[in-house]
Amino acid sequence: PHPTLPPPFRGSLNRLFLYARALEINPNYATAHMWRCELLSILGRHEESVRACTHGLTLDPLAPVAHNQLGSALMGAGRLDDARASYTRSLELDPGFDLAAWNRLLTYLAERDFDGWLRLAQQTAASAEERRLVERIHAGLSRPGDAAARARAIEAIEEYRTLSGSIDVFVMLSILGENERAFTVLEEAMAVPHWRANLPWLPSFIVGDLGVAHDPRYQKALRAMNLEGRR
Repeated sequence: PHPTLPPPFRGSLNRLFLYARALEINPNYATAHMWRCELLSILGRHEESVRACTHGLTLDPLAPVAHNQLGSALMGAGRLDDARASYTRSLELDPGFDLAAWNRLLTYLAERDFDGWLRLAQQTAASAEERRLVERIHAGLSRPGDAAARARAIEAIEEYRTLSGSIDVFVMLSILGENERAFTVLEEAMAVPHWRANLPWLPSFIVGDLGVAHDPRYQKALRAMNLEGRR
């Protein structure tokens, strides 16, 4: 029914049709609103995504995953303060929801608020060693002209990536201009099902102003995730 669109987007539109059909049958099906919100956000239709998530939350306001989903839609729309509030609400409902915690940290990286990132990362650090790691990363991010701090930050990021998600590590390395390392992280994440499942969100996390967004390897990665044409 959509012959002019590339196959991945035809498949996505078919999924959107099925969500719409589910909601015709049951307009109060909160889960369908949430998954429709997710797909719209991945496709870059951020304002539609925000509306879908917001409506779903009126039906199920105590669902942590739905608040996290709304946060990601708001991130994609560039509404960082609102996104942070949604992630915070998700964590209030489920303090152990690691994905919401990582996403909330990403809001600070997205606006280059490295002091804010440090404060929150220290609060959520599980050990004194992890707090030392985030301090070293903060020093490199906030003092890009300090070669020694930068080198220590890169070493710390390599350790931190075992504790965190792949997207924030990719973004941190990109901010430091470490594109080769960033793409190594991305390639490795694409080979691991647990991390690959989160990577379609990458274009939503405000990487468009980073040099890697214009690298052919980034576009190749988007094609591999059936997201060709996203930025």
